[in-house]
Amino acid sequence: VVLGSPPRGSGLMQIYQLNKGDVELLSEVEKPSPFKCGSFGASSLADRHLATGNFAGKVNIWDLERMEAPLFEAAGHTGLINALDGVGGLKGAG
Repeated sequence: VVLGSPPRGSGLMQIYQLNKGDVELLSEVEKPSPFKCGSFGASSLADRHLATGNFAGKVNIWDLERMEAPLFEAAGHTGLINALDGVGGLKGAG
C-alpha cells in the first residue's frame, strides 16, 4: 500500500501486489484530503483493514477490498495526524 498526495493536494491510496518478481497495481483511490499516515496494526491479516490519518485530522478505517468509502471515520484532531499505531488482530490483544 502506498499513501500520499499528488501535486493537486488530494489524497491518493494505491494497492500493489508482488507477482513473480513484478509489482502490479491492483487498485487506486483518490480522496479529497491528503493522507499523512497509515497502519495495519489494528487489524488481522484476514480482515485486510488499513487505518489512515489525514491532513484534515480524520482517522479512517478502510477495507482494502472495498475502498469506495471508509468502514469507520472519526475526527482525531483539529489538524494534521502525523502517525498512527495500533494493536489488534492478535489473540489476547484488546
